[in-house]
Amino acid sequence: MSTNCIAFSSPLSEDHHHSQVDVDPYDLSHFLPAGTLVLPIAATNIHCFGHWHTFCAETESDLAKLMQPKHKSLMRGLRFLTSQKFLAATFFCSDFLMIRVYLIPFDLARVEGALRRRNETAILAPARKLLRDVFSNLYCDPESWQGRIHTHYSPMANHLMSSKLDRQSFVEIYNTLPSPVLRTFDHKYFSDVNSLTDAILRQSIVGLRTNLYSYQCRSVAFMAQQELHPGSSTDPLYVRVQGLDDRSFFVQPGTLEVLENSPMAIRTPGGILCEELGTGKTVIILALILATMDRLSTPKESILDPRPILTPLALHHFPSPQFRDALQKFMRGERRAENIASRIPSLTEILLHHARTHPPPSGVRQTAETFPVSHLWEAYEHNNPYYHHYEEDEDGRLEDLPLRASHDKALNGPRVMYLTSATLILVPTTLLHQWVNEINKHCDDRLAFLVVKDKQELPSAQAMASHFDLILMSHTRFTQEAKRMDVSGLHTWTPCRCPIPQASSVRVPRCTCGNVPTTSPLLQVRWKRLVIDEGHIASVKTLETNLMLLVKCISVQYKWIVTGTPTTNLMGLRFGEGSASSETTQSILKALQQKMLSGEKSGGSRVLDVNGLDSSNGKQEDSTSTSSIGAVVDNFELQYPDEDSQAHNETRRWTEQDRKDLVRLGNMLGNFLEVPQFAAKSSLFNSHVIAPLMSKSGPLPGSVRVLRQIMESVMIRHRVEDVESEVTLPPMQQETILLDMDPYAVMTYNTMQSSIVINAVDSERVGSDYLLHPDNVKELHQTIENMSQAMFWHVDDMLFSVDERLENADEYMKRSAEKLAEGKISQEDFDMLRKALEVSNAAACNTIWRALNMHPNIFSRVYNIPEPIYRAWSSGYLPDGLGHASDIHGSDPYFLMIPERLKNLRAYLIKKPLSSVSSIINYGITVAEEDRYRYQVNMDRALSGKSRNKQERKRSKGSPSKPGTTLTAVVKTNSFAKLVETQTKRKALEAADDGSSRIEVHNNLYSSSPMAGVELRNTTSAKLNYILNEVQLYASKSKFLIFSKSPLTLMYIAEALAVMGIQYKHTIQNLRALQHDVTTFETSEAYRVFLMELKHGARGLNLVSASRVIFCEPVWQADVEAQAIKRVHRIGQISPVSVKTLAIRNTHEEFILKRRDDLKRGRGSSSGKLPELADDLSMRDFIAHPIFLPNPEPPIVQLRYPLLPSVSSSTFNGVQENNVSSLVVDPSTGFSPSGSETSQPSTSSTAQGATTVRTIRIPAQKRKASEVPLSTGSTYITIRKRVSVQTAGAVDRPAELPSGSLQVLGASHEHSGDVVDGETQSQVKKARTVVRFASP
Repeated sequence: MSTNCIAFSSPLSEDHHHSQVDVDPYDLSHFLPAGTLVLPIAATNIHCFGHWHTFCAETESDLAKLMQPKHKSLMRGLRFLTSQKFLAATFFCSDFLMIRVYLIPFDLARVEGALRRRNETAILAPARKLLRDVFSNLYCDPESWQGRIHTHYSPMANHLMSSKLDRQSFVEIYNTLPSPVLRTFDHKYFSDVNSLTDAILRQSIVGLRTNLYSYQCRSVAFMAQQELHPGSSTDPLYVRVQGLDDRSFFVQPGTLEVLENSPMAIRTPGGILCEELGTGKTVIILALILATMDRLSTPKESILDPRPILTPLALHHFPSPQFRDALQKFMRGERRAENIASRIPSLTEILLHHARTHPPPSGVRQTAETFPVSHLWEAYEHNNPYYHHYEEDEDGRLEDLPLRASHDKALNGPRVMYLTSATLILVPTTLLHQWVNEINKHCDDRLAFLVVKDKQELPSAQAMASHFDLILMSHTRFTQEAKRMDVSGLHTWTPCRCPIPQASSVRVPRCTCGNVPTTSPLLQVRWKRLVIDEGHIASVKTLETNLMLLVKCISVQYKWIVTGTPTTNLMGLRFGEGSASSETTQSILKALQQKMLSGEKSGGSRVLDVNGLDSSNGKQEDSTSTSSIGAVVDNFELQYPDEDSQAHNETRRWTEQDRKDLVRLGNMLGNFLEVPQFAAKSSLFNSHVIAPLMSKSGPLPGSVRVLRQIMESVMIRHRVEDVESEVTLPPMQQETILLDMDPYAVMTYNTMQSSIVINAVDSERVGSDYLLHPDNVKELHQTIENMSQAMFWHVDDMLFSVDERLENADEYMKRSAEKLAEGKISQEDFDMLRKALEVSNAAACNTIWRALNMHPNIFSRVYNIPEPIYRAWSSGYLPDGLGHASDIHGSDPYFLMIPERLKNLRAYLIKKPLSSVSSIINYGITVAEEDRYRYQVNMDRALSGKSRNKQERKRSKGSPSKPGTTLTAVVKTNSFAKLVETQTKRKALEAADDGSSRIEVHNNLYSSSPMAGVELRNTTSAKLNYILNEVQLYASKSKFLIFSKSPLTLMYIAEALAVMGIQYKHTIQNLRALQHDVTTFETSEAYRVFLMELKHGARGLNLVSASRVIFCEPVWQADVEAQAIKRVHRIGQISPVSVKTLAIRNTHEEFILKRRDDLKRGRGSSSGKLPELADDLSMRDFIAHPIFLPNPEPPIVQLRYPLLPSVSSSTFNGVQENNVSSLVVDPSTGFSPSGSETSQPSTSSTAQGATTVRTIRIPAQKRKASEVPLSTGSTYITIRKRVSVQTAGAVDRPAELPSGSLQVLGASHEHSGDVVDGETQSQVKKARTVVRFASP
């Protein structure tokens, strides 16, 4: 046959495939019409008789002659697929060769499953590859299917399973999951489910104090339906495919298995509650527990064992067949007289059994006191419901127990598993106290809960199963039980022989047996529900971890994960695509280098003051608009692809970070939730979900839809728009504050940059000596950390090696000149080296900068302090010859002092305001001596520890140690004795009378102090100045939550707040204390600032009392930042929220902000997760080309406050309220102007003519029997009579006051309390005397 004239006979009639439908299972009518292959042909004379012909091996060889070479492999693939019954095909020739492709389902009828039994290696694996090739060339449109193709026709390739969903990222799938839709059950069998759903939606939940939002009710109802009737649904591993004849088939994208019938999968009775952060997941769980509190857990299902619900009463004394069979099985066929019921059970016994196995909705415990006979309640409590859990052999068959002889001791008996209505909740240690508060807030006393603390023993299994509705413990406490996972001791044939009280009318034994010391009681209970809060820990792969091992061992009916972050990166944030090219970043950096080297000032003339005003013209400006880096970056056309302009058929490739998230999700589903198909085959999630998504060419068609279907089947999450339609949170303003560093900090930063320059030039930017070499990842991370710390404040007692650098400066320049001549380095690098040596020399020549680096503190500028007093109080940390200093922005002289000394000085002066200069000097000298001796003692202790370790090592080797060299002998040195002597001297000076205690009324008391004019102004940290100014301005009305990833930064802030007298909470590496600090901060008005490490911001803490958030440095990962903000901006917040991020201009911090914003706008990672900061190419380029900072502009924050309390304004907790005549209580009674005590005056006042009425509260523990000193404005008074304690609301008689003092109108006593023990719900009462007085 000629290649140019080919004729095909045996045309396929239009109705041929209908002729033998009932006979041939491989008739085309049984297949799925998938699409058409449209291929160009080379032959010009083809005789096809205008019909469709059957494609087979014989016709393939002839058709291949017409094809171009690139299509011949496709034809060979079609031949293999048709011969192996994966496809059927027909063809038609015109201007193109058109091949209709039909998919043959694996579950094809009347072939006896032959298509499911094909060899994997020889047939299935190559077939999958060929099918993907065919699918990628299919045209799934009716025109091509009908053969209506002309010469100029160019249809768009449309994959059989293609969808716009295939281009979604993991984060986009998560953010667009549909809100839960409740099901309605028609069958009367599900009437209880419908009734419960209606009750929840009507908010008729017994025991719940709180009114839920509608979306919360829907979540609770959906979870209840998922538990009580999970049912089955289409297997989410398959996607529905619609053929060109509108019939639906089901395809698994990973294996390309095609099914005609819908594959079904059993839904798991549990899931992941992953509502948005701050939308009330805790109250949803509590509502679910209360709504189902009357429902008992059911025995674990077994196909062979009926496992009836038993009670001690029913097993031994009820004649029903199920109980007799259970007893006979337990006794292994033996018929003993004592096990036969001696009498018919009474009505009381029947009711007791029914009440335990079918608890009433109201809860029996609430009516315990109404039981007419006391022993009846005791019998009720001991009649615990349980079932017998018999072991199964390796084949899953029950041991043939009744047929074995009773003396056969090799067999294990059944294990008694107690049934319960209780829920076991595991929470992080930091959230334990918060959960207790939430329970007390939302639930009434119908809910019986037990809080198991870390060192507390668990009650017996019977007690936990019967006495409580909720068991709350930390992850840490739960994992402690992993030491007792041996259940072999629970399997026994020994029956309970505990006695029945003779006086009892019901035959319930008072059982005390069953406790096995080697087995945790958690393993003896069939828990109704297990909830893991912050449950993303359930995604940990290593099942060897104690927590996951124990989770796998305990018996649970329903399992729930509660988390706002199912995996690390699912945070509801959407990032775009693409990444900055290295060339673009280089051009940006070059422009910045030229700008900075030319000496141009950063930010131009627009300098913002603390109120955001332009200091040059007074106009309001945005603090984020003045950005040197941002301005330069915006002048370049960044080479990022625009998401909207991308071709619709472009495939997004998933990253290794996505793979990690998928593995975590798979672990949640298979290991914790035990979703049936994934629990039965651990590799299924990887082969059917992960592998198709992580294909080298991009996600396989349909694989993204599979992931979406799986997530929809287990995740309960409302879309943001659905939540916002019901809940309106207060507005949140988020802004970035760009600051210029302090001049001393600029020197530090520039010296650090010079180190990077010298390293780059000296190594020629190649080899392992270069900082950015792949082998130096650890060093690069440390460099970035040091740079970040320098943005706040950083010191080095080695002066960052500037002296060594300058000693070798000539050698550096000489070698660099040679390298420049040889072309090994660029002119740009040579110029940077010269600049690096210049800034190093400037720092090395600055005496003050050198002195500051010798002490690990941020220094404050102190003005108007007498020099002799300064010398005494600065002894030991600055050179004695160092005198006044002045700034480049001002001529006023000042001294530098550390916060610890300032705090001590202020406390001394407040207590003794009339101390003479000599007294202040003597006290300062003593404090300096004490600090010096304390440092020496600490050094001695450190050396003694090293010595002791050395001695222990010698002893371990058999070498004798020297006598007398013990720890005590080393520590108790001369320094220790001098420290004790100095402390005694200091206390004596504090006790000395300066005369102020004898003055009852004295005008302008603090103004008489020799330190009255001393002022504290800006510190050496620009960021600290801004924070202190914000606190000074707003702490009277708002609380602050301040985040930093650096514990050192938070310590600096804490020291400064202590100097100002601001009360704060600060937990360092102590998670147990964190929960108590959160409760104190939330309930006490005295604490105005919470200092928190950034890593704790994602722990589910609730800090809605704060409304102002400050990040001390930019947060690279936006999801981490979002979690931290959600501690404040969540349900329960009633105030507008302000979020400010502090960054230093023209440094890597500003670059981080710009780079991160570009990524968020669609110019970066598509996975929703940014790379590590040190791994980002743009960031590495920025670090590789350092920028030296010029002398900064005048600071935008001019911090200024007096050392002593202001006379012209009253101060509470360090916050000044000018023109307000509120009272300030003297610190000797518990009220210092610094706010060092937990009390504040009332902010309300009532004008009565010319008299202002004020109220002040005095803590009971600070009240003296003889006097209560007060101060107001310029008056210092003493109340001579103790105010008597009255009940709340009662008014005491006016206290006796000296003549001319204020008139006390009356006093009353009030209580306040905080829950300190969630288990007992006891309260610690705090008594305060309330004094009302009038100021004429």
